[in-house]
Amino acid sequence: MVRGVVSQPQNVPSQIRAALLKIWRVRGGGFYGLGYVIAFGVLEVRAFIGNFEGDGDVATMILQEVLQFFFRFAAQSFVNGFIAFGWPIFVVDYLGGWSILVLGGAWFVFDRWAKPWINSKVPELAPKEKPPEPEAKHP
Repeated sequence: MVRGVVSQPQNVPSQIRAALLKIWRVRGGGFYGLGYVIAFGVLEVRAFIGNFEGDGDVATMILQEVLQFFFRFAAQSFVNGFIAFGWPIFVVDYLGGWSILVLGGAWFVFDRWAKPWINSKVPELAPKEKPPEPEAKHP
């Protein structure tokens, strides 16, 4: 994967999109899955930005990133994935009593309008249509 990123950096956005869509599908492809992907993305961006906040020296930061990529980033991604499972808890913690109303309203809006629109724009997420069953012949 790293070799592909270095040789064809223009493919990175499509690879990120495909990975996020896969995560969303694995988490059900619905409202909860979308919340999971958003929470995971926010946690990953925070972890990445946290690497820049340590030292002002770019060379040191790059060296640390290369040396620690497989250890720290892989472990942090695992932890971020685990934490992202509880994304509704963070909404409840942030909004308090209003969170139930907000989550219920967001789910309703997502299910009613956003999901059909997303399925039209991202066909990979649309539910697979079952082929019609052949009619049984009665003797």
